[in-house]
Amino acid sequence: VAAVRKTIVVGFKTAGKGWFNLKETDQTAYGYSKLKRFIKTTQLRMEDTLRSLAEANVEGFRDFVLDRCAPKLTVAATNDVRFENPEEESAAGPLFAVDLVVKEDSKKSENSSFQFTTSVDRFEPAVLDVFENGVCSLHGIKSLEPGIMSHLHWTTWPVTAAVQMTEPLVADARSR
Repeated sequence: VAAVRKTIVVGFKTAGKGWFNLKETDQTAYGYSKLKRFIKTTQLRMEDTLRSLAEANVEGFRDFVLDRCAPKLTVAATNDVRFENPEEESAAGPLFAVDLVVKEDSKKSENSSFQFTTSVDRFEPAVLDVFENGVCSLHGIKSLEPGIMSHLHWTTWPVTAAVQMTEPLVADARSR
């Protein structure tokens, strides 16, 4: 956003008074100017690009996780374990790696049990945290207008529209 803002300021710096006046102090005059329309068009293009990228990445992350959940594990014997993925021979490995250990009871040696080194209950929250952090990282991106039109009075700095967790595409990807 800073690079776009700088490019606009450098490009219109020499325009002076008129339709593209960066030093405009009258909010009404700015509201009718071609500069306001240009900045608004640029902002909408940025939001559209951000939305397209976000939607593609939400789908990509969903597919990434689902592809790693698809392989079938076949255990024929203790020394014969195979991952099978009928759709793709060169499938990527599993999403998480865990170790299986023997937990021996200190009182009786015959009461040993097997357990994972990492609790299986921690896997789903870990994936959801990464997903939610990715979507939420798009929130709060400042818009261009107050940074370019610094001579106008701004009570707040508007933010760019972004993909929300409640949107159908995002909610569906999260629930899968």
